Parts: sequence; C-alpha cells; structure tokens
Amino acid sequence: MLAKDDTERIAWHVAAKMGHVDVLKKLWAWAKERLTTDELQQKLFLARLLMRKTSWHDAAETNNTEVLEILWEWDKRN
Repeated sequence: MLAKDDTERIAWHVAAKMGHVDVLKKLWAWAKERLTTDELQQKLFLARLLMRKTSWHDAAETNNTEVLEILWEWDKRN
C-alpha cells in the first residue's frame, strides 16, 4: 500500500489524482487497520512526491472536489 514508484507516488496519490473514490475508501480502510494516527498523517495525507506535491495537490489539480471533501473529512477525524 505504501510502495512508491519512481516519482515517489503511492497508490493513494494515484487514486486521488484519478478521482477513484472507491479505491481511496478501500485504501483508507486498510490504512486505518494498520497505521497509527501519526503514520496516517505522514504516510498518506502529507506524503510528498519528488515534486513535493501531496494527494491534496493531485486532487486540486484535477478539480476533484469530491476527493478533496473526502480527504478533508478523514483528516479532520484524525
């Protein structure tokens, strides 16, 4: 789940950029089972690519407000 490609992108980034809400929800469920609150912040919400972008940037660049709203709600809970 946290494996990175050559640009430091993890599945979380790809799902956010592509607007795959169902994939984000599944990744979130798996992450909640396996990661601490701090790890959720650092390894998902704030994980940065080589270009220093986060999943928030990816969702915003594609004008995906649905993904941004979901990320916001999950981040508020942690």
